[in-house]
Amino acid sequence: MSFDRQSGYSDGCQLRHRGGHGSDACTQAGGKHIVIKADVSKDEEAKEIVHQTIAEFGKLDILINNAGISPRGCILDGKLLQSYDDLVNINFRAVLHLTSLAAPHLIKTKGNIVNVSSVTGMRVPSTFFMAYACVKAALNHFTLGAAAELAPSGVRVNAVSPGPVVTDLLERCWRRN
Repeated sequence: MSFDRQSGYSDGCQLRHRGGHGSDACTQAGGKHIVIKADVSKDEEAKEIVHQTIAEFGKLDILINNAGISPRGCILDGKLLQSYDDLVNINFRAVLHLTSLAAPHLIKTKGNIVNVSSVTGMRVPSTFFMAYACVKAALNHFTLGAAAELAPSGVRVNAVSPGPVVTDLLERCWRRN
């Protein structure tokens, strides 16, 4: 959840957490927010995220690229290419697209981009997560390139690379193992 207590605004795009919706937390804190349900892998829906946010708030201060999936697949199980294609579409291509859509608005506000990567972008924890690790490594490199390109315009671009965090996504991965 992205919420600024000083301005009272939230991007509202990903307001979900374990056990409920983050919109309740925003409301309780007195924040103005919107909830946008979208599939970031679909170009028109990604465009709608930015459009609705600008329409509601008149500006964009921060983009947090946090959508993701974690399908399993390795060379020997025959699922590597399908896993990679799915991961690239959601975990990487969507980031490039949303960043491109948001950049002009972020330049106006001297805003920020935070890409949520993973420690697996630096090492492969299991052969079943080989494609995931490759895509997170690509995200790390994109972050460096985007930071270099957008810094002269006053936009900061960073990545955070957490280790395993117990989320619905990780629990589903564990159940599949």
